[in-house]
Amino acid sequence: MDKRSLQKTYVLIKYLVCLILFFSFFSISSEEAKERTSFGRYEFTDPLIPIKLHKEWRFSSQDNPSNSQSELDDSTWFPLATNDEWNRHPEFEEHHGIGWYRSRIHISENALHPGLGLLMPVRAFGYELFLNGKEIYSSEFDPNTKSFSKNNAKPVLIPIPDEILKSGENFIAIRGYSEDNLSSFEGDILFGRTLDLSQEQNSRTIRIISIIAVQLFLFVYSLVLFANRRNEAYYLHYSLLNILLALWLLGFKGYISLITESKTYYIYCTFISAMLINLSLLRFVYTFFSQKRDKAHDGIVFFYTLIVSEILIEYWFTGSILYFMKYLYDPFIASVPLTLLFLIYKVTYFSIKKYAFAFSLLIALLAVFAFFVHGIFIFTDVLADDPMVNEGFFVMSLIFSFVLAKRYSNTFHTLESTQASLKSLNESLETKVIERTQTIAAQKEEIEQKTRILERDLAIAAKIQSSLLPSDLPKIPNIRLAYRYEPMLDVGGDFVDSVVDRTGRAIGIFICDVTGHGTGAAMVASMVKMALADWTDYLSDPGHMLTKMRAQLIGKLNGNFLTATIATFFPETGRLLIANAGHPETVILRRNFPKPELFRPSGMAITELMKTPYHTEITVMGPGDKLVLYTDGLPEARKPNGDFYGDEKFLELLSECAGLDPDPFCSTVIQQIRSFTQDKNNSHDDMAMIVLEYLGKAENITA
Repeated sequence: MDKRSLQKTYVLIKYLVCLILFFSFFSISSEEAKERTSFGRYEFTDPLIPIKLHKEWRFSSQDNPSNSQSELDDSTWFPLATNDEWNRHPEFEEHHGIGWYRSRIHISENALHPGLGLLMPVRAFGYELFLNGKEIYSSEFDPNTKSFSKNNAKPVLIPIPDEILKSGENFIAIRGYSEDNLSSFEGDILFGRTLDLSQEQNSRTIRIISIIAVQLFLFVYSLVLFANRRNEAYYLHYSLLNILLALWLLGFKGYISLITESKTYYIYCTFISAMLINLSLLRFVYTFFSQKRDKAHDGIVFFYTLIVSEILIEYWFTGSILYFMKYLYDPFIASVPLTLLFLIYKVTYFSIKKYAFAFSLLIALLAVFAFFVHGIFIFTDVLADDPMVNEGFFVMSLIFSFVLAKRYSNTFHTLESTQASLKSLNESLETKVIERTQTIAAQKEEIEQKTRILERDLAIAAKIQSSLLPSDLPKIPNIRLAYRYEPMLDVGGDFVDSVVDRTGRAIGIFICDVTGHGTGAAMVASMVKMALADWTDYLSDPGHMLTKMRAQLIGKLNGNFLTATIATFFPETGRLLIANAGHPETVILRRNFPKPELFRPSGMAITELMKTPYHTEITVMGPGDKLVLYTDGLPEARKPNGDFYGDEKFLELLSECAGLDPDPFCSTVIQQIRSFTQDKNNSHDDMAMIVLEYLGKAENITA
C-alpha cells in the first residue's frame, strides 16, 4: 500500500475511534444529567413522550407477598437495572428462583392521561406485574399451582386500568422467576400512552421483520451462488452467516417466543446462533482471501466448538444452561470483541498487501465493532439505550453483500470478455495479427512522439522548478549557508528556501517534502513557494507560519500531504526558533560535542484532512555549530538489494562531516549516499538538505 492509502486507512481508524469515544462521552454525560433524581423513582411529566424504566429500580431476592404493596419500605433493597442478570450477583446466590423489582413513577397532574400502559420486553422466564399493590399482568404463571412455567415471557403491551393510576407517586413491582442465571429483561420497559407504545412496538416489529427478511433473502441468494460455484466456499459461509444472524435476531429480541413457546428454540436461536455467527464470520474471511488455517484460527474454532458442545450436552441432559451461564457466559462475551479485533487485524494486513476488496471488508468489520462497543456500554450499564449489535451485524452483512456482488460481477464480466475475445480471435486470427502489428507500430510511433514531447515538457518544468529554488543564498558575515537538491526524476516534490528579514537580523530557512514524485509533487512544491510569499513578516513565529501555510494550501493538495521544517536564526544572539510539520528531526552539530543534537517540535504533516497546532521550540547555537535540515530521501536511500542507509548511519555521516564548511559538507553527504546506493544518476526518492553554520557574533569575527 502506498503512503496515501496508508494515510487514508490511518485516518479512517483514528476518526472511528474518536467517534466512538465522543459518542460514549456524550451518551454518558446525557444519562448522568437526566438521572440525577433519587434512585428508585421516575418522573412522567408529558403524556406524549414515553419514558424508559431502566436503571431506577430496587431489587430483593426475598419472596414476600407484601413486596407489591405501596407502603413497603424498600430503601434497603439493592439498586439494580432490569437488564442485569440479578442471580449472577454474589449477593443473591440464595435466591430460590424468585426475585422482586420495585420502583416509583411520579405522574404529574397534567400527565395523568387515560389509556396509559407498559411495553414489556422479552424475558427468559415468566413474571407478575403489580401497580399500586394490584396485579395487572401475569406471564406464564399458573394460579392453581402458584408456580411459573419454564417458557419465555413474550414481548407484550399491557394496558393499565385508569382507576389504578393516580397523580403523584405510583408504585410498580415485578415478581420474576429465574433459572439458568437468566433473570433479566432483554431490553427497556417503556411507560406511556398505549397508543404511542403500540406505535413503538409496531415500529420495532417492522424493523426486525425487515432485517430478517433481507437476511433470509441474502441466505437463499448466496446459497444459490454457492450451488453454481462450489469452489468458492465463502458463498456458503456468507449464507450461513445470514441465516444465523436472522435466527439470533429472532431469539435476542424475543420474537421467537411469538412463534413457539418452546424454551429449546429460544436457547438455540439466542445462544447457539451467537456462537456460530463468530465461526461463520471467521471462515468467511479466511476463505474469501484464500487463507490457510493457522493456530489462531484453530484456537478460535476450538473455543466456540467447546462452548456450543457444552450448551447442547448440558441442555440435553438437564434442560437448563446453568453452568454455561455461570462459568462460560463471561468468557464468551469477552471473546466476541477479541475475535472481531483479530479479524480487523487480519483484514488490515490484507488491505496493506492490496488484496482485492480488503478495504471494503475492513470498513464492514470496523462498523460492527463500533456497534459492539456501544452494546458493551449498555451491557455494563454505562449507557441506558437499546442495544444495536444486531443492526451492526446487519450493516456488516449488507457491505459484505455489495462486495460479493461486485466480485461476482467482475468475475462474470471477465469470463464473458475472455470468451468474446477467444471467439473473435478464432474467427480471424491472421487478420487480427496483421492489424495488431500495424496498431503496435502506430502506437509505438505515437508513444515515441509523446515521449519526446514529455521529455521536452519535463525539461521546461525542471528549469521552472530550478528557478523557484534560491539562486543566491543570503550573505551574512557570521553565517555560512549551502544547500543541495537532487530530484528522483527531472522534477520532484522536495523544496528548500531561505530569506532574510528587512533589518538583516534574522534569517529563515525552510525545507519540505511533498508525497509522491514527479510533476504532481513539483506542482504542490511550487504552491508551497507561493505560500511563503510573506514569510519575512512571520520570522519571529515559525509555528504560526506553518499554520498560515496550511490555510493557504487547503483545497489545493488534491489528496497529497507534505512534511516541512521551518527555522529562524538570529545571528546577533545565536537564538534559533524551530517549528516542525511531521518532518524528520532538525540536527544541530555542536562544535565541542561529538553527538548530534536532535529537535522535533510537535506538529503533524500538512494535510487537508486534519488540522493540528504547530509549536515552536527555542534553542541557542554557539560559534562553530551547524544546523542541518534534510528530507527522508537521504536516510532512506537503498541499495539495489533493498537495504536502507538508515537513520543511525546517516547521523554518523553528519558527525563525520561536522568539520567541513557547509558547501563541501553537502557535497560529501550526497556523494556518500550515491556511493552507497551504487546509482549515480537517480535514486528511489528526492533528496534535499540545507546546512547553516554559525561563526559567532559579527564583532568577534571582524576583530
